[in-house]
This record gives sequence, C-alpha cells and structure tokens, in this order.
Amino acid sequence: MGLIPDRTIDEILGRVDIVEVIGERIPLRRAGRNFRARCPFHTEKTPSFMVSQEKQIWHCFGCGVGGNVFGFVARYENLSFPEAVRMLAEKAGIEVPGPERLSGSDAVRASLYEALDRAVRFYQERLKDAAEGEAARNYLIGRGIDDKTRDLFRLGWAPAARTHLVRWVKEQGLSPELFIRVGLAVRQPDGALCDRFHGRLMFPIADVRGRVVGFGARVLDQSLPKYINSPDTELYSKGANLYGLHLAREAARKDRTLICVEGYLDALTLYQHGIQNCVATLGTALTPEHARLIRRFADDCVLVFDADRAGEEATLRGAEVLMGDDLGLKVLSLGHVKDPDELVREEGPEKFIELARKAEDLFEFRLRLMSARYGTRDARSQWKVVSALLGTLAGISNAVIRANYIRRLSSALSLPEEAIVVELNKARRKGRTPAGEAPVHRGEGRRFIEERLLLGLMLGDEEAVATVREKLRPEDFHNPDYRALASHLFKQEDPQRLARPAALLEDVESPALAALLTSLSAESEHYTNRPQMIQDCIRRVQRNEAHQRRRDLIEEIRLAERHRDEGRVNKLLTSLKDVQVI
Repeated sequence: MGLIPDRTIDEILGRVDIVEVIGERIPLRRAGRNFRARCPFHTEKTPSFMVSQEKQIWHCFGCGVGGNVFGFVARYENLSFPEAVRMLAEKAGIEVPGPERLSGSDAVRASLYEALDRAVRFYQERLKDAAEGEAARNYLIGRGIDDKTRDLFRLGWAPAARTHLVRWVKEQGLSPELFIRVGLAVRQPDGALCDRFHGRLMFPIADVRGRVVGFGARVLDQSLPKYINSPDTELYSKGANLYGLHLAREAARKDRTLICVEGYLDALTLYQHGIQNCVATLGTALTPEHARLIRRFADDCVLVFDADRAGEEATLRGAEVLMGDDLGLKVLSLGHVKDPDELVREEGPEKFIELARKAEDLFEFRLRLMSARYGTRDARSQWKVVSALLGTLAGISNAVIRANYIRRLSSALSLPEEAIVVELNKARRKGRTPAGEAPVHRGEGRRFIEERLLLGLMLGDEEAVATVREKLRPEDFHNPDYRALASHLFKQEDPQRLARPAALLEDVESPALAALLTSLSAESEHYTNRPQMIQDCIRRVQRNEAHQRRRDLIEEIRLAERHRDEGRVNKLLTSLKDVQVI
C-alpha cells in the first residue's frame, strides 16, 4: 500500500468493526444480515446505504459509491487515505510505522495545519498578556465568558499593530508563505507583509476533528465591520464549516438535535451554560454543505435568529437548503430578546431550553411570516403567500412531507390543494426543482449479466476464483470494468485477501472499480446454490464469447470478400469452423 505496509492495513481491518465505526457517525438499522441507513453522501428519502458486517464493506445503491472502513472514514471526515488509516489505527491500538516523509500533498496540508495551530497559540498568549490582552479579557468578562470556556474554544487576541504576527513568524524561523496560504498574512503591492487581523478578538474555527482551519475576528468597539472571517483557503470554506461543531457533535449525536445560532458569542454562552449541542454559522447563508454536515450528527435542527428583520431574512435564506436535505427543521424566534446570549444571561439556560422545545415548525413559521407580510384577504395576497412558499415546497424531496405541507397551506388560505399543486408544478417546470434525487442506474445489458453474476460469486471465495480462472481469461469479460476486476482477481495470489473483500479494496486504485467491487459484493449476499451458478455462468460467458467470436469472424470474412482476398477468406472460414458454440 505504498507508505503503509499491507500487513498493517490488514491488521487494522481485522481489529476494527465497520458497523461500529460507521454507527458512531450515522444511525444504522439492522436489515437481515446487514445494516441500512440514509446515505450521508447524497440526499435521499429511502435508505439505500448498506453496511455488511460479514464482509466489512459498505455500499450505497443510490449514488453508487462504496468501500471498506478506510474509504468511509476518509470520505466522511474529509481525510486523505493515510490520515484515515492512522485515525483507525489509533482506535484499534495499532502503531502505524512512520514513513521517512509524508507524500507531497499530505506534507503541505500538515504544514498548513501546523501554521494555524501555531497562530492560535500566538493569539492565546497575546490575550493572556497582562497589558496587551487586558481590553479583550475585560470584554469577555463583561459578556459572561469564563476562563474555562475561553480556553476550551481557544480564544485569542490579535494586537493592534499591523505586523505583530508576521514579525513573530520571522522571529520563530517559520515560513511566511504558509501564513499567507492560510489567510493570516497579506502581501501588499510593495511586497511587504502585514497581518490580516489586528485589534480584534480571535475565534479559531475548527473542522469536525478539531483541527483549526480558519478564524473569525471581532472588534471590541462599534467600528465596522464588526466581524471579519478568514478568506476561503485550501483548508477553509465558510460554506462548509460550522463554528463549534467539533465540540457540539457528541451532544448532537446524543440528542439527535443541533441548535444553530448566528453569533460566536451566542454559541459560547450556550455551551458554557450546558447547552452543548450548539453551533454558529460563519456570517453566510446556510449552504447544501452545511445541510449535509448537520445531517451527519442530527435528525433535527433548530434555527435561532435575532429578533429583527435581518435575522428573519438570514434564516429564510437557509430554509430551503435545509428542507431539501430532509432534516426536521424548527425555528426559534426570540421575540423581545436581542439574541441567545442575552436571553441566557438574563433569564437563564432553562428559559432558552423551554423556548427551544416550543420552536415552531419551519414551514409554519414561513407561512405565518408570509401571511403577516402580504395578508390573506384577497386572491392576489393569497397568491403572493403561495408564491413565496413554492420554492420551499419544491425543495422537499419527501413526497409525504410535501403533501402534508400542501394540505396545511390549503387549509390556512382556504384554497383547493389542487390549485397549489398546479402552481408547484409550474414552478418546477421553470427550473425551481426539488433537491436532487439519487441517480437511477439503468439495468445491465443481457450480454453482461453473466459476467456480473460471476464476479459477484468470486468475491470472498478463493475456490470460486480458482474454478473460474481455469476456464476463463480476463479477455472473456467484454464489459471493460468487469474485465479489469476479473484481471485483478485472477492476479491475486494471497488467499486471505481473496477471502476478504475489504482487504481486496486496498489493492484497487480506481474509485470506479472500488464502487463496482462493493456493489457486486452486496448483490451476492443472497445467492444460493453457488457452485451450480458458477458453472452455469461460466458456460454462458463462454457461449457469449463464442457468439461474439463468430460475429467478428463473419464481419472479417465479408470485409475480405469485398477486397477479393480469397486466401484470407479461406483462412477465416477455417477459423469459423473451429469456433464451438456451447
């Protein structure tokens, strides 16, 4: 496996249980011998994600991806393969032999993460400095943030001097280019370097694993802009991260609910007061990436916004995105209170929890809001309300939920459901379509069915591989992907790897072949009378090959006849007689 020895890979595969690893990240339900779930990698309403404990593989029949436990962790946690191996090795208590050096891309990423972590420590030291950090410390005290929470979230202070960080970087002998790449230093037109953040309270933004990827920064006075964030970098994207998720994920998994607020300090205050399933957005509307991130840890999401029109609009911008991802959504409008931070500090966390439990269904919230905005007395007002909600309805992939909302809208406006459905269909035809469904794969052509069956029968069965290898060559498989997988199986000499599809995956470099392998393995779960099936499939593949050979020879004979090549015609006719059709 290159940098990591095969024996280490196999040892990890033998120690960790794929059901346990995946079950820690998404809810699995037993389905016969296997486990099923909604796929975490695409939007779907019917679970098509399968996990085989026996074979230690996973496969989604909706989006077609699959793999072993390493592939799942790498995709789910956004890790490279070596990072996924090391994470699982640590879980299994296995030491991974360290290579002399990381691969190029991994080494660069490691350097970028290290630069960000060094910067966090730099800002933390400035915050704790008696003189430099005094104003920022007093500000946090005034907002009720204690030292434990401050240190847990690794808050810091960027001094007012515009070159404080870059001077420190040079003094430490660090590469300024790394700090430019992570968005902390800026090169000016004259070539000089300066700090991006200065005179601001620093909020490190971490990914789901707790690795710092960027920063949010707040001024202490009333100057604008109040907040600025890191620019998008190789490690950080505002649309793909949520503040505090690395600390909130376990509480969210336990409650299956995630609370989403607008401000960093709101999230800090809630967490400090025991409401730990809470995250904050990063100054941007919610995105499909946010929706998928939330669904990894929770079934329900409570959107909390400030009691102002801008807060309402910010919530509405994210509503359709989240509804399209099949999340249970509620909205908590704080009414007379400015923000969650103020509510908890003035009325206690119990009050916030009480209000969160009474949070309004998102569709009801939008219906009430639009009805208040446009009125419902006449037909034109009703049309405005319906029109404002069509995008929300179209974004709901679950037909049952969508029908329920249509019925509620019909009842609220005293309109026929049929009229709303007509307008909804019009909106869809204009391009406002619901969230993408999982791709539907066409049925396999008759010619390749036996090839597919045979490959599925060989997986995990070294005797079957030996039987097929005696009768067929890879060239007898006419589907290119099937031919490549057959070649891979025929070349495999390690019987232990042949017996374990999860181990076989480590030798497959093509993602398409890896997905094919897991798909075939899942399909073969219920095959019976396997020896007879193998013999039948071999005969059919041989017959298909003979038919194809006859067709090719006949075409060559016709071509030779057109060229009046009598010698070649006779030679081809002899070959044609030798072709035996079983």
